[in-house]
Amino acid sequence: MCWIGDLALAGWVAKLASAQQPIGGTRNLPTTTFGVQLAATLRTVAVVLLALSGAGCDKLPNIPWIDSADPDAAASSGHDEPAASKHRLAFLKDNVLVIVLDHNELGRRVSGEQTRVFDANERAQVAFEGCLVTGLLDSTFGPDWQRWAYVELRSIGDRSVTIATTRLLARRAWLVWGRTDRRDFVVHVAANNGRMTPVGPLYLVWESQVDNNVTDPDPWVTGIEAVNLSNVASGATAISLAKDASPAAQAGLVHFKAYCARCHAINGIGGGSGPELNAPVSVTQYWQQGWLEKFLDNPTAIRYGAANPKLPADIADRPRVIAEVVAFLREAARDRPAPTQQ
Repeated sequence: MCWIGDLALAGWVAKLASAQQPIGGTRNLPTTTFGVQLAATLRTVAVVLLALSGAGCDKLPNIPWIDSADPDAAASSGHDEPAASKHRLAFLKDNVLVIVLDHNELGRRVSGEQTRVFDANERAQVAFEGCLVTGLLDSTFGPDWQRWAYVELRSIGDRSVTIATTRLLARRAWLVWGRTDRRDFVVHVAANNGRMTPVGPLYLVWESQVDNNVTDPDPWVTGIEAVNLSNVASGATAISLAKDASPAAQAGLVHFKAYCARCHAINGIGGGSGPELNAPVSVTQYWQQGWLEKFLDNPTAIRYGAANPKLPADIADRPRVIAEVVAFLREAARDRPAPTQQ
């Protein structure tokens, strides 16, 4: 059932607004200033309702997902939902659909639990309701899922993040569908001045690190709609260098994937919340090396309000790691797509 009702409602409002025919045996609206203004307002409402109905109510912003009893509507919906409403999650193996589960079916496979983590986006302790990722994968694919190299999480807006299976086995991750302290499923992104950001229908979170003041090396994935098992790297995992790249650049690639690729992309591969760093112009071409290294070490010391978090303070031989990240960026600059004409 669409939130704005059906066309009968819009038609009724339009009929009332026209004030040309009696409705329910009543007489026309009076031709006073009030009546004219009311009729004009109702005509506007009718036009809006009709337009929204024609466009499809599943395209409207900030509207809860349609109940999963309507599979066509639910499948086409791309909106974030309150914790209590329905959502669907598709499971695939090598891009072949295995099963689609709605909220109730997920609940029958794994029981929802509460977990409290230090949210990497909100930079605060948050209590969520969800389930352990490993438990959900076990119940859906069986233990054989662990033989696959990667778990790809696909999100609203054709986004995807690939996580090594070994990482999911090494650190406890949760797939959550709601917060316990509020009905709307949002987090306040500290790096974006605390702006409320929807994270549903499903959100991947990780149990807290020892030091919550450093950048989390693992991706926090929002808007998840599908899980795909794969042996092929994609997303940030697919960032690579030429075989003849220097050892320093190769080491920098490892650091970049761990600390930077969650937000930044190289040639369009990687995160999208921060700026692209290599195309069409490499960051090493418009930042001097010394200033770039200083920025990586302490962004806000160079630029007030910088959203970039510091690299972890406890990295062994921190200056060397920063230099290796810059070496990677310089090496990546050798392999950039040709700029397009704007």
